Amino acid sequence: MSPWESQMARLLTALRLESIRNKIVTLAVAATLIPTLTTALVSYAQNSRSLADQLDQDLSRSVTQTALELDLWLAQQLIELAGLETSYVVSENLENLSAGGPGRHESAARLAEYVSAVGPRMPDFDQIIILDGEGVAIASSKPGSPSGMSDAWAQSVVAGAEGFDDPHRSASSGELFAYAGSSVRSPTTGAVIGGLVARVRLQPVTAMLETNVPSQGGRLLLLSGDETIVSSSDGDRDPVPWGDTAAAPLSTPATVVEYVDELGERVLVSATAVGGPDLSVAVELPRNLAYAPLHNLRNVTLGLVALLLTVIGSVAYFLGQAIVRPLARLTSGASEVAAGDFSVELPTVGGGEVSALTEVFNDMVRRLQDGRRA
Repeated sequence: MSPWESQMARLLTALRLESIRNKIVTLAVAATLIPTLTTALVSYAQNSRSLADQLDQDLSRSVTQTALELDLWLAQQLIELAGLETSYVVSENLENLSAGGPGRHESAARLAEYVSAVGPRMPDFDQIIILDGEGVAIASSKPGSPSGMSDAWAQSVVAGAEGFDDPHRSASSGELFAYAGSSVRSPTTGAVIGGLVARVRLQPVTAMLETNVPSQGGRLLLLSGDETIVSSSDGDRDPVPWGDTAAAPLSTPATVVEYVDELGERVLVSATAVGGPDLSVAVELPRNLAYAPLHNLRNVTLGLVALLLTVIGSVAYFLGQAIVRPLARLTSGASEVAAGDFSVELPTVGGGEVSALTEVFNDMVRRLQDGRRA
């Protein structure tokens, strides 16, 4: 026996592969397992890359589309507010008030009548307010002082700024609002003489968030300037800090990143700022939900591999038995002949090499038996 054959024999003995049956089963399993697992791993890697690219596209498209729709809707509210500002009733009466001329009380009354008349015709405006040059409300379409409007923002409006204040919720109804403001200028001098402010209902914004949720699930968020969640597609909620755990998404707009949310769950997120007010839109998708199709594919593949190995292993085992049993009978018959029993005759089953060997064995035994009689 050559050294190579000796080493191979020792290896097979160590692996308990001395028998033909074990060798056949092992060969069948290896021949099935290696190409199957190789194909499965390559397919898994390709599907993983494809799914990651698809998620990047879907999440970025969702957040970008929502930000665009929101920006257009908010711009429309400012346009409607500017239409009220151009009315001579507002500019002339504000100018009279700022000049301190006679008829100031009549001017204030006309402003109050004007906003009370136009308020019901503006369904997205909960309240319309006129500010004097000091940022003080002097007329309103609803009784009571403006709720949720910061003095600093009101001062910025009468200083010439236009835009939105941070969103806020009504303490009584929980409804979400944001103040939109536009400065009013004198028709004669062009100087800022006051401001026109509308308390805008943000329910359409929540509807936008619900409409643009990615097909995989997750949620869309509306964030204030300090990165606080003010509205969500999964239902209005009290303001919740978001920036502490997700500062990275806003630093890379419309790019998908992964982070751990306030509940400790790994989340894919993409965010982008809205062009007008100090707002941002973000989309969150739990990682386990995003990669659920890939996990399902992995589980199905492993199940099919296990089933295939079971079937192939069983077939190989029975084929091995079909070879080993005749050889075992030959071994037993040879032992009986060696012990002096020449009446042994083994059954010949089927064809092939083992059957031919059995016939040769039976013929040999008959010749030995005939020779002994002679």
